[in-house]
Amino acid sequence: MLEAIVGQTLRFLWSVISEIICFHTGKALVECLTFGSLAVADYRETKKPFAAYWREGRQPVLNSGIAVLIGWAFWIALFISAIHLLR
Repeated sequence: MLEAIVGQTLRFLWSVISEIICFHTGKALVECLTFGSLAVADYRETKKPFAAYWREGRQPVLNSGIAVLIGWAFWIALFISAIHLLR
């Protein structure tokens, strides 16, 4: 019983940590690749529900969930390419 509780707690912590890492990676990628013309909303901030992006004045802002997906895709691609190069 204790082993199951510890396992679930560690899985939860890993999912939270990996989501935060993916958010910051995705935010950096989006801002670098668009040369700062596209901003990313703060972590878990939504002005308009279910909107991928919105404008604050003249500045387009990307939803933080999209930044997490971009960061996640980057890390998966990096992992796959590392495995491919190690063969």
